[in-house]
This record gives sequence, structure tokens and C-alpha cells, in this order.
Amino acid sequence: MSSHVTAPADTISPAAAPAADAVEEKWASGQATAMRRAARRAAHHERGKILLLQPVAWLATLHLTTWAADTADVHPLIRAGVGAATAVAVLGHAERRGQDLPVIPVAAGVLWVAAASLFGPYGWLALLLWIAGIVLSVPFWLSVLRRPRPAAQTVRPTPVLPTGPPREVELWATRVAPHHQAYKLTHLEQVEPVPDGYTGIVVGERGPTRFSQMTLAAAVETIASANGVHASLVAVEESDDRDASRARVTVIRSDANLQATVWLEDSGAAIDPNTGIAQVGRYFDMAPAHRQFWTKSGGAQMCVIAGDTGSGKSNHVAATLALAHRCPLIATVLLDPQSGSSQPDWSGKTHLYGEGHEETFDYLQLLDFVMTRRADFVAHRPWVDEQGRERNGKPFLLPGDPDMDGMSMLLVAVEELKLFLDGPFGKPGFELLGTGVRTWRKAGGGLLVVNQNLGLENFGNSQSFRSNLLSGGSLTALRTGSSADHNMVGLPADPSKLPERFRTKDKTHGLGYLTGVDCRPAATARMMPVRDAFGIASQPAAGQLGERTLAYIEEYHHHQARGRTPREVQAPKQRETRHTSGDVQAAVEKALLMAPMEVGAVCVAVRRNLGDDVPLAEVPAALRRLTAAGVVVQKGDVYRLTPA
Repeated sequence: MSSHVTAPADTISPAAAPAADAVEEKWASGQATAMRRAARRAAHHERGKILLLQPVAWLATLHLTTWAADTADVHPLIRAGVGAATAVAVLGHAERRGQDLPVIPVAAGVLWVAAASLFGPYGWLALLLWIAGIVLSVPFWLSVLRRPRPAAQTVRPTPVLPTGPPREVELWATRVAPHHQAYKLTHLEQVEPVPDGYTGIVVGERGPTRFSQMTLAAAVETIASANGVHASLVAVEESDDRDASRARVTVIRSDANLQATVWLEDSGAAIDPNTGIAQVGRYFDMAPAHRQFWTKSGGAQMCVIAGDTGSGKSNHVAATLALAHRCPLIATVLLDPQSGSSQPDWSGKTHLYGEGHEETFDYLQLLDFVMTRRADFVAHRPWVDEQGRERNGKPFLLPGDPDMDGMSMLLVAVEELKLFLDGPFGKPGFELLGTGVRTWRKAGGGLLVVNQNLGLENFGNSQSFRSNLLSGGSLTALRTGSSADHNMVGLPADPSKLPERFRTKDKTHGLGYLTGVDCRPAATARMMPVRDAFGIASQPAAGQLGERTLAYIEEYHHHQARGRTPREVQAPKQRETRHTSGDVQAAVEKALLMAPMEVGAVCVAVRRNLGDDVPLAEVPAALRRLTAAGVVVQKGDVYRLTPA
């Protein structure tokens, strides 16, 4: 039988003592950590309530500071200086933070310190000062308790960014590249958003991939099919680096950009006098579409506007005339063989206007003569270059050139060209137009031709005539009825495939393609219509024909009235002219001193006085200047000096 000895309850073995100490130390450490966490939570969540202790802390600080100063027997002036400096520091801190100045608390604190310094911060006086400080702190505590608790901050989840390729890149790889030979070895890069769509660079393998193949109609339709849009909402254009294995593709997801109508009057569009460029519409990606009326390197530009019935062609022609009408460097000419029905708002409102086949032909003859005279003047005009050298002649007339004697650009618009060419004056008229498209540019003449479509039969079956119109010029191709000629005029897109209506069933008036300064012939654009063409046409034109051009017109009628063929009359050689316009004006006055005369008699008298080298055009110009100055009066065809 074994015996068990039980140790007393208060007896602890030496091995168990360290373990008990460790447990107790761990418990104490946990308590301290819990208290620190509670203090941090209270400081964070109960920050407003901690402000309640601020007056007590200030009173304790004041009392302690005063007691220390009294114990150290600090001089009263030093105490006063420290108190004043502290008050100023507290007020300055509040002002820098944009808070209300605590004038009352600071004043109370200063009085508290002054009383404690005078009577000592001990006994009943100290107690009274504490009671007074606590009473004065009641308004502060009430304002703190009334403050609204700050709203709990919600933790926003971090957005998850996509890590794969853009949707457009994946769509290209799965729906475009495998389904057309031109894109087999291509991929899409540099995808960027545009209004209601995107644009990117098609990168192909050099050699097998060719830009000309990527612009074919079937290739463009593949992109349109992959994106679920109409082919007119896709443009395949040259990349910025002109690499033939690359292309820029732009896709618009709807026709909303094109559907919105922007009126010419609201757009602020105008011809820039320095560049000759004006906005005429907007591309499908909302970029502005432009037309250039002249260039600094080539002078006046030719233009073709083609469009079927209902395409918005007439309104676009009216907008072009409106831009020219408002430009001080352009004079307009409108020839309408369709008896004025093509542009009724502009009937008789341009500087020169002819309607019907016969008048159109007559004005073409006049313009042929005037442009020949202007070209001769430009080719021999004396001028001084930037280096101070005297020179003769310039390669072309640039609108606004001060050396060109105020001659403006002439914009000659011929409506319904095919109708005129099929008429009784078509053959001789086409010869004049053929000469004009080759030579008018140097004389500052821009020919604008309007047709139904781009077929060669609309241009007199002359490839050279159509090419001369478009080379270096511009083309606006609205919806046409022919799909066989767009490639021959520099259009990769077929205007006959343009829709007649938008998805909302509204007419697509003005929808088309442009060649010219923007270099975006594959991008669909919508031309800006004119809200009130008649109102613009009824206003005085900003530009004028100019004295010299008017003189050439009078010279043409002068030769015609005398039975001569104006075209066969040679222009006087300007290189041999020795007389200025002032000399001619003085000779006109001298001739009219003898007796009143008609223009022809004045010309004879002036040439008898100055010589046969005086250009006939100078005499009518001098008569107009003298009439405007009030020196000469005109009655019928007779000019006389104003009585003294």
C-alpha cells in the first residue's frame, strides 16, 4: 500500500515560478496594448470630445507657468512681456489658419495671469481663478457639443483595370484580319478614341501588305461588317509616316456626328486671307473639312462639285459662293445655262452674272479676253523684291499682292456644265473652258464646275480637261449615280454608295467626299448648308472686280462695238510703256479742256498726246478716278470737266 504526500497549497515548485512570471508579464503587456489601441480609437473617433479638455489644459498651463514664475521670482516686466508675446502668437496662429480670432479667451487668459502674478497663485485666490476660468469655458464647450459628427468615410473599392488588349484590337484580330487577304498579316496598334468611335494604326508585314489593297471597297466593307456599321462610317487613310505597309483606320459607331446640321452662318467659317483656306463642312470624326481657294505657291485653284439630284449639291455651291462673297480678295462670276434656276438666290447678285446658253457663252468670251489681259499684266508687272532688286513679272497673281494693282481673284462658277456642253454653244464654249482651265490660274482665275456625276461625258469626253480641273485643285463628290469613275479622279471611296438617308430617315443632304488641302479623300464629310443664301447674296460684296479688270471689260466691249474680234486684238506691250497712271490722268484732263468727249475720243486724244504705247484700258480707269474725285462728270456716254 503506497502512501501519497500532499504538498501545502501555498507551496510552489521552483520550476513553476518562471512560467507564472511569464504569464503575468504577457497579461500585463496585452493590457497595455489594449489601452493604447483604445486611446488611438478614442483620439480618432472621438476627436471632437477631446476638445472639451482644451480649456482645462489651458488653465493648468497658465497656473503652472504663473507658479513657476512666482517661485523663480521672475521680474514683473519679464512676466508681462512673455504674456503679451504669447497672446500675440495665439492670435497670429488663428489668423494664419483663417480662423476667427479668439480675442475673448486670450483677454481672459491675460487677466488670469495678471491676477495670479499680482496676488500669487495660491490658496483661495487660485481656486477662484479656476472657477472663473471654468465658467468662461462654458460657451466653448456648448459650441463643441453642438457640432455635427463627421460622416463615416466609405471605403471605395479599387477599380480593376483590364489587363488584356483593347476590345478594338481583339476585334481586329478575330473578325477583320482572318477574313480579307489585304489584312491577313496585320494587327491594330495605337488605338485612340474619337467622338463616337476610335482610330488606330494598321501595321502590316512589309512586302505582302500593301496600302492600295487595304483601301479597296471589299476590304473597307470587311472592317465595317466586323464593327457592325455602314461602310461610309469607316475610313482607311495613309498613316502619318506614309509607310505603304501601314494605314490609319477610323471607325464611327453611328451616323450621329454626320446627322447634326451645322449652318454656315453659325460656324463662323470664312476664307483666311493668308492661306485661302475656309471650312466647308465636318468629317465624320468631327474634324473640320476645308476647301482652299488659292495657294501661295500656285495661285487660284480650280474646283469640281458633283452630286445627284437631292444630294445637297446646290446648297453646297451656294455656300461656296457665300464664302467668296464675304471675302475682300475675291470677285464672283456665276454662269447658269439653266436659265437661272440652278441658283435663284444668287441670280444677278454676283459681280458678273449670265444665264441661259447664249449669255453663258458671251461671258466665257469676255472672261477669255479679260484673263488674257490680266495674265499679260501679271507677266510684265514691274516690282521690287525683298532684296531691293527691280524685277518684271510674276509667275501668277496672288490675291492681296500689293504689286498687282488691286486685282482680285475671279471665282467663275459654271453650273450644269454638261447641260451647257450639250447645248448650241457647247463646242466653242468648251474650247474657251479648255483654255481657261490651263491659263486662268496665272491670271488669278479659279474655275468651279458643277456636274451631276464624275463621268468623262460630263467633261466633254476630255480626260485632260477633267485632269486639269482636279490636279492641284479640289473636288467635292456628293452622292452620285455613277460608280465607275471615282478612282480616276483620286477618290478611293465610291460616292454612289453613300446612303440617301440616315438611320433616322432624315435626308443626307451634303454628305460626300473631299479631295484637296485636308488630304482625306476616304473620310466621309458633311458640307455645311446655308440657312439664308438670299440674305447673304443681297448684302454688298466684300470684294470688287478692281479698276484694271473693269478697264479690260470696257476694252472688250469697245472692240466688240467696232466689229472687231476682241480675242484677236493684241495687248499692248507693257515693257515699252513709259507713262504712269498719273500721266494718263493728266492727259485725260487736258483732252477734256478742249471739249466734252466720249471714251473713244478721249483715248485718241490721250494717245496723240502721250503716244500709242498707252494701254487703252488706262483711259477708262483714269476717267473713273476723275469722276469719283468730282473732277469729271458723266452724262450718258459723254464726259466733261466739272465747271470751276
